[in-house]
Amino acid sequence: MEKCSVGKFTHSDCHLLNYVNRKAIQAIEKLSETDLNLLKLRTDSNYELKTICLHHQSVFLKNYEFLQKACCDPFKKHKTTIKKMLRVVTVEQSRIILYKGFKVKPGQKLCASCRNKLLKIKQIDESNVQNSLNTEDEDHDVEFTPAELLQKRNVIAELNSSFHEIGCSPMKLHALGEHSRSFYGKEKLQRVHETVKEKIQNVLEVDLPEEKNDVEKSVIKKSEDLDKLADIIKNELSGTSRRKQIQMLTIPASLMWSRRKIKEAFNVSDYSVRKAQKLFKDQGFLAEPARRNGKQLSPDIIELVKKFYQLDEQSRILPGMKDVVSIGKKVYERKRLILCNLSELYSSFKLEYPNLKIGLSKFCSLRPKWCVLAGASGTHLVCVCTIHQNVILLIHGAGFEKEYKQLMSYIVCEGAGRECMLRHCDKCPSKDNLVQFLQAKFEDYDDEDIVEYNQWVSTDRTEMIRCSTSVGELIEKLVEKLNKLIPHSYIAKSQSSFFKNLKGTASSNTAVVSMDFSENYAFTIQDEAQGYHWNSNSCTIHPVMIHCKDTSNVKLIIPLCIISDDLKRDVSMVYEIQKNVTGFLKENYPHITNIHYFSDGCAGQYKNKYNFMNLCLHEKDFKLKAQWSFFATSHGKTECDGIGGTVKRLARKQSLQQHLDRQITTTNELFEFCKVNIANITFQHISKEAVDSTSLTLESRLKDTQTLPGTRLLHNFQPIDDLGMIEARRISRDETPALNFNLLKHQNY
Repeated sequence: MEKCSVGKFTHSDCHLLNYVNRKAIQAIEKLSETDLNLLKLRTDSNYELKTICLHHQSVFLKNYEFLQKACCDPFKKHKTTIKKMLRVVTVEQSRIILYKGFKVKPGQKLCASCRNKLLKIKQIDESNVQNSLNTEDEDHDVEFTPAELLQKRNVIAELNSSFHEIGCSPMKLHALGEHSRSFYGKEKLQRVHETVKEKIQNVLEVDLPEEKNDVEKSVIKKSEDLDKLADIIKNELSGTSRRKQIQMLTIPASLMWSRRKIKEAFNVSDYSVRKAQKLFKDQGFLAEPARRNGKQLSPDIIELVKKFYQLDEQSRILPGMKDVVSIGKKVYERKRLILCNLSELYSSFKLEYPNLKIGLSKFCSLRPKWCVLAGASGTHLVCVCTIHQNVILLIHGAGFEKEYKQLMSYIVCEGAGRECMLRHCDKCPSKDNLVQFLQAKFEDYDDEDIVEYNQWVSTDRTEMIRCSTSVGELIEKLVEKLNKLIPHSYIAKSQSSFFKNLKGTASSNTAVVSMDFSENYAFTIQDEAQGYHWNSNSCTIHPVMIHCKDTSNVKLIIPLCIISDDLKRDVSMVYEIQKNVTGFLKENYPHITNIHYFSDGCAGQYKNKYNFMNLCLHEKDFKLKAQWSFFATSHGKTECDGIGGTVKRLARKQSLQQHLDRQITTTNELFEFCKVNIANITFQHISKEAVDSTSLTLESRLKDTQTLPGTRLLHNFQPIDDLGMIEARRISRDETPALNFNLLKHQNY
């Protein structure tokens, strides 16, 4: 790409991406007059510039002051680079400095030493600079006409002659500033007075009385001090709160000043003066006004806001062992990461509860201590949704201010419903609507302009790469990814909402069971050998959360945790977990007849043809009816993560507290420790032998199972019979299935 005029003049590289994210050249006429003048001063350009690239525009205008890291040393006196106590030089200051022969560009920085030197120069020559700007031929060093100058010299001669006669030193006017002249005059007058008084006393041989002006001087001094105090108070009042103003106004109120006098002296309102006078009368000097209590929120609204922060749609439990917050003595809460900023969360709250009157500041103040924002300690996130994240990265790289939710509105109907979000609606605007909007945003770009952005990609492994593409290709990719994001985002919200409602509205004979494999726990030993650190044993932690009702219709939340030394995490392990969960329910809650499973869509664990076949045989195997719903891809975080994190945190803490014995080094030891020391969680153990035995049992049952087409797009599965017939739905709340399929035969109906 061609170099710009600034790059040619300064002999520097153009189109660098250090401070901008794209390459482009624009005409110099597009700059404002102020920016154009600054550019000429900072580049020392004496000829007309025609073009400027985005890089030089950033370097010489937007980031010029930021790039000045040291004093520019106009006197060439610094032996080392000075980087402290720097101040930016303004355009006016640079002109004054230039008048004295020193060259400092506006935007450069000066240290304290150079500023002091230049300040003196400014004090001496600022008036001359201003006069030189107004007129060119007039001599401004002459302060008097010749006649006035002669008259002044005659007066000085007469005074000095008189001073000589009475024995006083003559007048000296050289090197006297404005303030020094006043002081010198008072001092000279006092000496003349004392000399004349002494001579009169000698001639008359009497003692003349001392002048009684000490009281007058004291009054004047106090008056000056009071004026200074009033000025200080006035300056403080201008930048403080109303409460602080009223408190400070009790000072003049204590002097019994009138209301009008206080208003005029301190430039305050009549209301503030009246409040200050009443406050002084009632409570005394510098009393603090009582705070005004606004309208109080009801406890129900406060509780509603706190619960809103903890909804799975708005925040998610952090799974780490250290992701806890102490809220009392030995009372801990799992941290929840808020999935957006507080302003966006407040907007979501107002959309859901439009009639509740609560401001943003109050809403933010009610955030529970354990609901943390991204960026806080321990909020490094993994396992985020790449579909959402890639769109966000693409929008950020393009420099758009809009969020992806706002861009989605260009290609769906207003008040979009299920058909719109799943891309089945014929009335939705075409993608051309979004393309036109994006092209308008890029109207200042040329076709050859390059835009850079980051993307997550998966080949042999998942990694973030830096992409460069033209504006046209960027628009195509963004439209394509948004088109895929719309159904994904809808399914994610729909499944989370369905799960939330199901937990509260399920019938008394239905148990809602959410489950997820936690990260394997690696056994930790205090003072462990080096070789063990790199080859430690581990075990499977599988949390389960059961939501159901007892026979009195009281809601119950029952946390379970399965511990096993089997690490395969396959369908056999899932079947053993189901066996333990159903056995627990039948033993403790025999009125339960239905189970609704909820989990993420991991194909190796839950969402596969073998698990679907086991689901068809669930009632036959466990005497309980069942169906299975799945969260959207990468959106399966539930309270199960909190159970796993709690277990691993407490087990690790126990091991680190033991120095020589009672270390937790096996699955059985971990299981026994958890049963005894961790309350409110029911623990169960599954041995590797039991999983291997189940695997052999299931092998013959599952060998003829065929893959259900479109498994990835479907999120609810309900068995029709125990012969492999199953119905699948796009989302759990759909009344009619999207597909009926026989897992054992190549036949659909």
